[in-house]
Amino acid sequence: MNAKIVIASTLKPVIDPRAYEKIGKSLVKTGNYEINIIGSYPSTDQTTSGITLYPCKSNRSNFIQRLMLPWKIFKIIIQIKPDLLIVSTHELLFIAVFYKLIYRNILFYDISENYYFNLLYQNNYPWGGRHLLAIYVRVKELILSYFINHFLLAEKCYKDELSFVGKRYTVLENKYKPVDTTVNKPTQNKVEFFLSGTISKEYGVFDAVSFIKQFDSEEYKLIIIGHCPNNSTYRKIVTESKNINNIELIISSQPIPQSDIINKIGTRTIGLLPYQANKSTINKVPTKLYEYIGLGIPVLVSHNPKWADIIEKHSAGLSIDFNTPVPDSIKSRIDKLSIGSYSTDLKDIIWYSEEVKLLDLIKRYI
Repeated sequence: MNAKIVIASTLKPVIDPRAYEKIGKSLVKTGNYEINIIGSYPSTDQTTSGITLYPCKSNRSNFIQRLMLPWKIFKIIIQIKPDLLIVSTHELLFIAVFYKLIYRNILFYDISENYYFNLLYQNNYPWGGRHLLAIYVRVKELILSYFINHFLLAEKCYKDELSFVGKRYTVLENKYKPVDTTVNKPTQNKVEFFLSGTISKEYGVFDAVSFIKQFDSEEYKLIIIGHCPNNSTYRKIVTESKNINNIELIISSQPIPQSDIINKIGTRTIGLLPYQANKSTINKVPTKLYEYIGLGIPVLVSHNPKWADIIEKHSAGLSIDFNTPVPDSIKSRIDKLSIGSYSTDLKDIIWYSEEVKLLDLIKRYI
C-alpha cells in the first residue's frame, strides 16, 4: 500500500505552483505515494492522476470563518490519516501538532515565507498591530518547532533568518518547472511590460505604473496580472491606472492559475520585478525571476546583488532604478533586450535539482 501524504494550506489554492505542480507531481510520479492536497480555493485546472484535491473555500475577511478553517482542514486530515503531513502555513501548526500527538505521524513544515518579516516590514496592518502579530507568529513557530520532524525552506536565506529550524531542514527553492509553451503566441506590435504574481506595494506595482508613464503609449504597454490580497491596494491601482490607456489590469482577490498567466505572455514581453527595498524580500530570489528566465523572457529588476548575478549569468536583462526617470540610454537598451537562456545551461534555475533532494528526503522518513 502506498504511503499517504497530505500537503495542507489555508493561504494557497489547491492547485498551487509549489505544492501541486512541484512537490505533489514530483512525488506522485514515483508511484510510491498517495498525494492529497488541501487548499483554500477551488480551481478549474486539470489535475494529475494520483493527486486528490480538497478545496476548502472560506471568506478570509470573515474572522469566524478564518478561525474555523484550520479545524475544517483538521477533519479532512483525520479522514485521510496521512503517514506524512506537510503544512505550508503557520495557521495550521496547532492542528498539525495536535494530529501528530494523536496519530504519531511524520510532520513537515514547508516554509515559503518568513512570516515574522512579512508582518513586521510590510504595511498590511497598522504599526502596533503588525508588531503584535509578528511576535505571536514567531513565538508560535518557536514553541511548536520542537514537534516538527523536518523543515522545507523555499529560500536559502531562511536557514539564517529562522533559528528554530536548527539543522532539521532541506532547502527546496522555488525554481522553474518547465511547462509546455509550444502554443503559438500572437505577434505583438507593442513591447509589453509584464508584472505578475502577488500584486502589492512592496513588490513594486505603483513603481511599475509610474514606469510605464515614461514610455510612448503607442509602442509600449503594461500588463498587471495576479493576486492582490489587499483591498486598499487594489482600489489604488484601479484609480491610478484609470486614465492610462496602455495599462491592462487582470487582478483578482484570489490566486490566478499559472496557466492563465503564461497564456498572456507574447512575443515581445519583458518581465518586471520592481521590488522595493524591504527587509522581507531583500535576501530572497523571487520565483518569477526563475520563471521568466526559464520561459525565455528578458527581465528588468530592481537593484539587488543576488538577482543581478542571476540575470548576468543568463544574459537575461537589466538592473535598473524604478524610482528615477528612465534615461534614453536605458530605453535604447530595453528596446534591444533579448535573452540567452535558450542556449545557456539552465540547471541552476530548474526545479529538477530540487526534486532530487525532495525524493531523497521523503525516502528517509516514510
